[in-house]
Amino acid sequence: MTGAATAVQVNPASTADGRIHAILTEAARSTQFLEGPGRRVFVAADAEQDTPRYYLFDASAVPLQPGREQHEWKVPVPHAYELDEITFGILWAVANLDDALQANDQALALAAHHLNVYEGLSSSAVSREAAPGLNAIAHMWLGSDFCARHILRSMPDLPSVPMFWTREQRGEEASTWLLFEHKYQYLRQTMRLIGSPVVRAFCVPEEAVRESPTFERVLLFLAIALMESLRIRVELTTDRDFAGMEGFVITPGSRAIIANWIGADGLWHVDLTDRSSTIRELTAFTDDIDAQSILTGPGPAARLRALADYLALDWQWLTHRCAELATVGTAAMMRPRSRMTSSAGLDAACEFVGSLRAAA
Repeated sequence: MTGAATAVQVNPASTADGRIHAILTEAARSTQFLEGPGRRVFVAADAEQDTPRYYLFDASAVPLQPGREQHEWKVPVPHAYELDEITFGILWAVANLDDALQANDQALALAAHHLNVYEGLSSSAVSREAAPGLNAIAHMWLGSDFCARHILRSMPDLPSVPMFWTREQRGEEASTWLLFEHKYQYLRQTMRLIGSPVVRAFCVPEEAVRESPTFERVLLFLAIALMESLRIRVELTTDRDFAGMEGFVITPGSRAIIANWIGADGLWHVDLTDRSSTIRELTAFTDDIDAQSILTGPGPAARLRALADYLALDWQWLTHRCAELATVGTAAMMRPRSRMTSSAGLDAACEFVGSLRAAA
């Protein structure tokens, strides 16, 4: 993440009948804030409690008031939008991904058009110099989008149900599953094409967990929960020796799709291969992952609870907060603005985790 700037206006909050209201004082000032350019967020500060509590919501979700001469007006704010590790993580990921893509929108569209020449190739490795002048997030989007389409094009060539390997270790990388529009659609399309449950494996070493702040671990958890919601059984190894393997899809013993953009030297590396040496290596790799996975539960709830324990996240808090967010959606709290981002995957993950409150 390269960093993002968000304008914030803090207002007092009141609580009545169990509902939170932000009190937008000085109507002219609040109206000017609402009409300003760029991403703008209101924070409602409830100082009536022993410990102050803060609630955030996107200024674009607040309707302009016709009577601007009034001194103040009240805006209801869902309890779900309380500022904590999960809502801060969402704000951090949306602002970073969304703003960076918007900043390069025209250049990114032009680069994607020029890179279409690689569409018809079964194998390609493209350097970042092929898309000069773009920021790191735009390069991430190009690589991710191309790899997703390469896999979808190549899947009809696979003779049986495949297994997937992906390289995300932290919420910074995994948040793309939640917010890049094409990645959520890719997950849904692959499951429609396969028509049966599949396995997707990760390597998340202990040092990656230790070095990640809580909000980033929450994002990784939600990305994996999104996959579990789509009948993708997730396996996870903690052995750092597996971390360097490129992303791939394999039908063990027969054929593999290489599709990697995370940690690559260039924008992407893709291939479609049935080379016996490669297939043997990847088949042995997947067998080892299956034997070492720490997510051994019989169902999604058990596997996700094991994941929460490994990431040092409180299961009851996660399921409770996700259930709250699922009832109201996340867009009014932090609305994606780029045409390449969406809150659909994030909301689907929250809904699924929230549904597990009584499970496991």
